[in-house]
Amino acid sequence: MEDVIPAVSYINVFDLARDGPRHALTLEVRDKVIGMDVLGEALAVLVERAEGNGPAVRAQTPGGIVEGLPAERRVDWYDIAVVGRW
Repeated sequence: MEDVIPAVSYINVFDLARDGPRHALTLEVRDKVIGMDVLGEALAVLVERAEGNGPAVRAQTPGGIVEGLPAERRVDWYDIAVVGRW
């Protein structure tokens, strides 16, 4: 079976409330999620794009421009500031 890149991936984000974790939101991310990290109120998600989905070798981030990413991978940024503000 060939390596197939999914059309979308889903990430569930939880808020750590006093009475235990509760579901805050679900992100639908285009293509395959390789990794992720939280930076302040932003979620950085490294994705692998299927061919023809506009690969990027330069990525604009809150910290500046990142170069040298493989053409089939990209970093997507999501604002998750809403988590914990209920």
